[in-house]
Amino acid sequence: MSCRPCARIILITFNFLFFICGALLLAFGIVGIADPHGLTRFISGIPGVEQTSNIIDIPATVVGSAVFMIILGGVMLVFGFFGCVGAWCMAKWMLFIYWFVLVLILLAEVALIIVAAVSPGKVESHAKDSLFTSLKKDFSPVSIHGKNITLPSNVIAVAWVSLQFEVGCCGANNFSDYDRPDFRWNNTFVLDNIGTIDARVPPSCCKLVKAKELPTSTDAFVDLPSCLRGQTAYNEVGCYKSVSELMVKYNYVPIIIAAIVIFIELVAIIAAIYLWKSNDKQKMEIR
Repeated sequence: MSCRPCARIILITFNFLFFICGALLLAFGIVGIADPHGLTRFISGIPGVEQTSNIIDIPATVVGSAVFMIILGGVMLVFGFFGCVGAWCMAKWMLFIYWFVLVLILLAEVALIIVAAVSPGKVESHAKDSLFTSLKKDFSPVSIHGKNITLPSNVIAVAWVSLQFEVGCCGANNFSDYDRPDFRWNNTFVLDNIGTIDARVPPSCCKLVKAKELPTSTDAFVDLPSCLRGQTAYNEVGCYKSVSELMVKYNYVPIIIAAIVIFIELVAIIAAIYLWKSNDKQKMEIR
Protein backbone atom coordinates (compact mmCIF):
# COMPACT_ATOMS: atom_id res chain seq x y z
CA MET A 1 0.00 0.00 0.00
CA SER A 2 1.40 3.43 -0.97
CA CYS A 3 2.11 6.00 1.77
CA ARG A 4 2.00 8.79 -0.75
CA PRO A 5 -1.53 10.11 0.09
CA CYS A 6 -0.69 10.12 3.80
CA ALA A 7 2.59 11.98 3.20
CA ARG A 8 0.80 14.56 1.05
CA ILE A 9 -1.92 15.11 3.69
CA ILE A 10 0.71 15.59 6.42
CA LEU A 11 2.74 18.10 4.39
CA ILE A 12 -0.26 20.02 3.06
CA THR A 13 -1.95 20.29 6.48
CA PHE A 14 1.19 21.28 8.38
CA ASN A 15 2.38 23.82 5.82
CA PHE A 16 -1.08 25.27 5.26
CA LEU A 17 -1.24 26.11 8.98
CA PHE A 18 2.30 27.48 8.77
CA PHE A 19 1.28 29.56 5.74
CA ILE A 20 -1.79 30.99 7.55
CA CYS A 21 0.27 31.91 10.64
CA GLY A 22 2.83 33.63 8.41
CA ALA A 23 0.12 35.54 6.56
CA LEU A 24 -1.42 36.73 9.85
CA LEU A 25 1.96 37.87 11.18
CA LEU A 26 2.70 39.66 7.91
CA ALA A 27 -0.71 41.36 7.93
CA PHE A 28 -0.34 42.50 11.55
CA GLY A 29 3.13 43.84 10.78
CA ILE A 30 1.97 45.82 7.76
CA VAL A 31 -1.05 47.22 9.61
CA GLY A 32 1.22 48.05 12.57
CA ILE A 33 3.36 50.29 10.34
CA ALA A 34 0.52 51.71 8.22
CA ASP A 35 -1.99 52.37 11.03
CA PRO A 36 -0.51 51.72 14.51
CA HIS A 37 -3.34 53.55 16.30
CA GLY A 38 -5.98 51.47 14.51
CA LEU A 39 -4.22 48.26 15.55
CA THR A 40 -3.89 49.67 19.07
CA ARG A 41 -7.65 50.19 19.28
CA PHE A 42 -8.14 46.58 18.20
CA ILE A 43 -5.59 45.25 20.74
CA SER A 44 -7.02 47.40 23.54
CA GLY A 45 -10.36 45.65 23.06
CA ILE A 46 -8.82 42.38 24.28
CA PRO A 47 -9.73 41.72 27.96
CA GLY A 48 -6.90 42.71 30.29
CA VAL A 49 -5.00 44.79 27.74
CA GLU A 50 -6.83 48.01 28.55
CA GLN A 51 -5.26 48.08 32.03
CA THR A 52 -1.83 47.28 30.56
CA SER A 53 -2.10 50.24 28.19
CA ASN A 54 -1.86 52.54 31.21
CA ILE A 55 1.82 51.63 31.68
CA ILE A 56 2.84 50.63 28.13
CA ASP A 57 3.00 52.90 25.11
CA ILE A 58 1.20 50.39 22.88
CA PRO A 59 1.37 52.35 19.56
CA ALA A 60 5.16 52.75 19.83
CA THR A 61 5.52 49.11 20.87
CA VAL A 62 3.42 47.97 17.90
CA VAL A 63 5.55 49.98 15.45
CA GLY A 64 8.74 48.66 17.05
CA SER A 65 7.72 45.01 16.65
CA ALA A 66 6.09 45.44 13.22
CA VAL A 67 9.33 45.00 11.23
CA PHE A 68 10.10 41.77 13.10
CA MET A 69 6.56 40.49 12.42
CA ILE A 70 6.88 41.34 8.71
CA ILE A 71 10.22 39.52 8.37
CA LEU A 72 9.14 36.44 10.34
CA GLY A 73 5.73 36.37 8.67
CA GLY A 74 7.32 36.63 5.22
CA VAL A 75 9.70 33.73 5.91
CA MET A 76 6.87 31.57 7.28
CA LEU A 77 4.67 32.50 4.34
CA VAL A 78 7.25 31.52 1.72
CA PHE A 79 8.30 28.35 3.56
CA GLY A 80 4.69 27.24 4.07
CA PHE A 81 3.91 28.02 0.42
CA PHE A 82 6.78 25.83 -0.84
CA GLY A 83 5.77 22.91 1.37
CA CYS A 84 2.03 23.14 0.73
CA VAL A 85 2.10 23.81 -3.02
CA GLY A 86 5.01 21.43 -3.53
CA ALA A 87 3.04 18.60 -1.95
CA TRP A 88 -0.24 19.53 -3.63
CA CYS A 89 1.17 19.86 -7.16
CA MET A 90 3.98 17.32 -6.65
CA ALA A 91 6.47 19.98 -7.81
CA LYS A 92 9.81 18.23 -7.44
CA TRP A 93 11.98 21.37 -7.29
CA MET A 94 9.79 22.93 -4.60
CA LEU A 95 9.87 19.75 -2.53
CA PHE A 96 13.67 19.58 -2.88
CA ILE A 97 14.16 23.17 -1.68
CA TYR A 98 11.71 22.55 1.17
CA TRP A 99 13.35 19.42 2.60
CA PHE A 100 16.89 20.66 1.92
CA VAL A 101 16.31 23.84 3.94
CA LEU A 102 14.63 21.82 6.70
CA VAL A 103 17.65 19.49 6.87
CA LEU A 104 19.98 22.50 7.20
CA ILE A 105 17.83 23.91 10.03
CA LEU A 106 17.78 20.53 11.78
CA LEU A 107 21.56 20.12 11.47
CA ALA A 108 22.07 23.61 12.91
CA GLU A 109 19.83 22.74 15.88
CA VAL A 110 21.70 19.48 16.51
CA ALA A 111 25.04 21.33 16.28
CA LEU A 112 23.88 23.86 18.88
CA ILE A 113 22.78 21.06 21.22
CA ILE A 114 26.15 19.31 20.84
CA VAL A 115 28.10 22.54 21.46
CA ALA A 116 25.99 23.29 24.55
CA ALA A 117 26.63 19.77 25.91
CA VAL A 118 30.38 19.67 25.12
CA SER A 119 31.35 23.26 26.00
CA PRO A 120 28.84 24.65 28.54
CA GLY A 121 31.41 27.24 29.72
CA LYS A 122 31.74 28.77 26.25
CA VAL A 123 27.97 28.81 25.83
CA GLU A 124 27.55 30.54 29.20
CA SER A 125 30.20 33.14 28.37
CA HIS A 126 28.67 33.82 24.94
CA ALA A 127 25.17 34.04 26.42
CA LYS A 128 26.31 36.55 29.06
CA ASP A 129 28.12 38.65 26.45
CA SER A 130 25.05 38.59 24.18
CA LEU A 131 22.75 39.59 27.04
CA PHE A 132 24.98 42.49 28.06
CA THR A 133 25.29 43.64 24.44
CA SER A 134 21.49 43.64 24.14
CA LEU A 135 21.15 45.49 27.45
CA LYS A 136 23.76 48.07 26.50
CA LYS A 137 22.27 48.65 23.05
CA ASP A 138 18.53 48.70 23.72
CA PHE A 139 17.87 49.30 27.41
CA SER A 140 15.71 52.25 28.44
CA PRO A 141 14.35 52.66 31.98
CA VAL A 142 10.75 53.31 32.97
CA SER A 143 9.57 56.92 33.01
CA ILE A 144 8.42 58.46 36.27
CA HIS A 145 5.90 61.32 36.18
CA GLY A 146 4.82 62.27 39.67
CA LYS A 147 3.90 58.88 41.09
CA ASN A 148 2.97 57.31 37.77
CA ILE A 149 5.27 54.83 36.02
CA THR A 150 5.32 54.22 32.25
CA LEU A 151 7.23 51.49 30.46
CA PRO A 152 9.57 52.41 27.56
CA SER A 153 8.33 52.16 23.96
CA ASN A 154 11.18 50.02 22.60
CA VAL A 155 10.10 46.37 22.49
CA ILE A 156 13.44 45.00 23.69
CA ALA A 157 13.62 47.63 26.44
CA VAL A 158 10.14 46.59 27.59
CA ALA A 159 11.30 42.97 27.65
CA TRP A 160 14.32 43.88 29.80
CA VAL A 161 12.29 46.01 32.21
CA SER A 162 9.55 43.37 32.51
CA LEU A 163 12.11 40.61 33.06
CA GLN A 164 13.81 42.51 35.87
CA PHE A 165 10.54 43.38 37.59
CA GLU A 166 8.95 39.94 37.28
CA VAL A 167 12.00 37.75 37.95
CA GLY A 168 13.59 40.04 40.51
CA CYS A 169 16.97 40.37 38.79
CA CYS A 170 19.21 43.27 37.77
CA GLY A 171 21.36 43.65 34.67
CA ALA A 172 22.81 40.84 32.60
CA ASN A 173 25.57 39.91 35.08
CA ASN A 174 24.47 41.94 38.13
CA PHE A 175 23.54 45.46 39.21
CA SER A 176 27.06 46.76 38.49
CA ASP A 177 26.34 46.53 34.73
CA TYR A 178 24.53 49.88 35.00
CA ASP A 179 27.47 51.52 36.77
CA ARG A 180 30.06 50.65 34.12
CA PRO A 181 31.72 53.65 32.39
CA ASP A 182 30.99 52.22 28.92
CA PHE A 183 27.24 51.89 29.68
CA ARG A 184 25.20 55.00 28.88
CA TRP A 185 21.53 55.20 29.89
CA ASN A 186 19.08 57.89 30.97
CA ASN A 187 19.68 57.71 34.72
CA THR A 188 18.10 61.01 35.82
CA PHE A 189 14.80 60.74 37.72
CA VAL A 190 12.66 63.34 39.48
CA LEU A 191 10.77 62.06 42.52
CA ASP A 192 8.03 63.88 44.40
CA ASN A 193 9.21 65.47 47.69
CA ILE A 194 12.81 64.40 46.96
CA GLY A 195 13.90 66.04 43.73
CA THR A 196 16.38 64.92 41.10
CA ILE A 197 18.36 61.71 41.54
CA ASP A 198 21.19 60.56 39.30
CA ALA A 199 20.55 56.85 39.61
CA ARG A 200 23.19 54.12 39.80
CA VAL A 201 20.59 51.42 39.11
CA PRO A 202 17.26 51.72 37.21
CA PRO A 203 13.85 51.42 38.91
CA SER A 204 13.34 47.97 37.35
CA CYS A 205 16.15 46.69 39.63
CA CYS A 206 14.40 47.96 42.76
CA LYS A 207 12.59 45.61 45.13
CA LEU A 208 8.79 45.73 45.10
CA VAL A 209 6.31 45.48 47.95
CA LYS A 210 4.51 42.82 45.89
CA ALA A 211 7.12 40.86 43.97
CA LYS A 212 6.75 39.72 40.35
CA GLU A 213 4.34 42.49 39.31
CA LEU A 214 4.70 45.41 36.93
CA PRO A 215 4.35 48.54 39.09
CA THR A 216 2.13 51.42 38.05
CA SER A 217 3.07 53.73 40.90
CA THR A 218 6.17 54.65 42.91
CA ASP A 219 4.27 53.41 45.99
CA ALA A 220 4.84 49.85 44.75
CA PHE A 221 8.55 49.99 45.69
CA VAL A 222 10.09 49.10 49.04
CA ASP A 223 12.43 52.12 49.05
CA LEU A 224 12.79 53.70 45.61
CA PRO A 225 15.13 56.63 46.49
CA SER A 226 17.65 54.39 48.32
CA CYS A 227 17.51 51.87 45.52
CA LEU A 228 18.17 54.41 42.77
CA ARG A 229 21.19 55.67 44.69
CA GLY A 230 22.50 52.10 44.90
CA GLN A 231 22.29 52.00 48.70
CA THR A 232 19.66 49.40 49.62
CA ALA A 233 16.47 47.67 48.42
CA TYR A 234 17.71 46.61 44.98
CA ASN A 235 18.04 43.16 43.44
CA GLU A 236 21.68 42.06 43.39
CA VAL A 237 21.40 38.90 41.27
CA GLY A 238 21.94 39.17 37.51
CA CYS A 239 19.24 38.15 35.05
CA TYR A 240 21.43 35.48 33.42
CA LYS A 241 21.74 33.63 36.72
CA SER A 242 18.04 34.06 37.56
CA VAL A 243 16.87 32.83 34.16
CA SER A 244 19.37 29.93 34.28
CA GLU A 245 17.99 28.85 37.65
CA LEU A 246 14.43 28.98 36.28
CA MET A 247 15.48 26.90 33.27
CA VAL A 248 17.11 24.30 35.54
CA LYS A 249 13.98 24.22 37.70
CA TYR A 250 11.69 23.78 34.70
CA ASN A 251 14.18 22.08 32.37
CA TYR A 252 11.54 19.61 31.19
CA VAL A 253 9.68 22.41 29.38
CA PRO A 254 12.41 23.33 26.83
CA ILE A 255 13.29 19.63 26.46
CA ILE A 256 9.68 18.76 25.59
CA ILE A 257 9.38 21.74 23.22
CA ALA A 258 12.68 20.89 21.50
CA ALA A 259 11.65 17.23 21.17
CA ILE A 260 8.29 18.19 19.62
CA VAL A 261 9.92 20.66 17.18
CA ILE A 262 12.56 18.12 16.10
CA PHE A 263 9.92 15.40 15.73
CA ILE A 264 7.75 17.65 13.51
CA GLU A 265 10.80 18.60 11.43
CA LEU A 266 11.79 14.94 11.00
CA VAL A 267 8.26 13.96 9.94
CA ALA A 268 8.16 16.86 7.46
CA ILE A 269 11.61 15.95 6.05
CA ILE A 270 10.72 12.26 5.66
CA ALA A 271 7.38 13.09 4.04
CA ALA A 272 8.95 15.63 1.64
CA ILE A 273 11.80 13.30 0.63
CA TYR A 274 9.34 10.43 0.16
CA LEU A 275 7.17 12.53 -2.16
CA TRP A 276 10.25 13.88 -3.95
CA LYS A 277 11.51 10.36 -4.64
CA SER A 278 8.08 8.87 -5.37
CA ASN A 279 7.63 11.46 -8.10
CA ASP A 280 10.60 9.90 -9.96
CA LYS A 281 9.23 6.40 -9.43
CA GLN A 282 5.84 7.40 -10.79
CA LYS A 283 7.46 8.84 -13.96
CA MET A 284 9.48 5.65 -14.45
CA GLU A 285 6.31 3.52 -14.08
CA ILE A 286 4.50 5.68 -16.67
CA ARG A 287 7.37 5.22 -19.12
